[in-house]
Amino acid sequence: MVDIKAFNSYAHADQTLAGRLCGRLTTYFAADTHFTFKIWRDSSILPGEEWHEVIQQALRDCPCGLLFLSPAFFASGYIKAQELKTLLSTPGKVILPVMLERVDFVRQDLEGVEKLQVFQWQGKSYEECKGTKNKFELALFQAIHDRLEKVCTNG
Repeated sequence: MVDIKAFNSYAHADQTLAGRLCGRLTTYFAADTHFTFKIWRDSSILPGEEWHEVIQQALRDCPCGLLFLSPAFFASGYIKAQELKTLLSTPGKVILPVMLERVDFVRQDLEGVEKLQVFQWQGKSYEECKGTKNKFELALFQAIHDRLEKVCTNG
């Protein structure tokens, strides 16, 4: 088993949707035979901890960045200045962008994320998959697993 820790970057406005998707991914990976995929979220910051320092440490410690993209994600000054800047500029980080909600790739500044293949299921964001979120979740798990397998076998 290979241990993989992923930093989950998401907008607080998307907390409910992001929490559901993280929960489902955690369930799929709990039964995985190749990887233990743990998702770090800022909800694990304890009262009294210096939240900025805890986030910075998690950004350094996690070899993967799981980005839940949405308009609110790209509107967040903290995500753009701190999280994206670190994740996208650190050599060797595995970046896993996921379309949580539809984003305008033409009229919004996507901070370089537009250069990466963004996961969507049948051209839909997670939010758009009314009644088929389970299919999006399974396909995302499979795509992440395949990417991790490729990264781990190619060095």
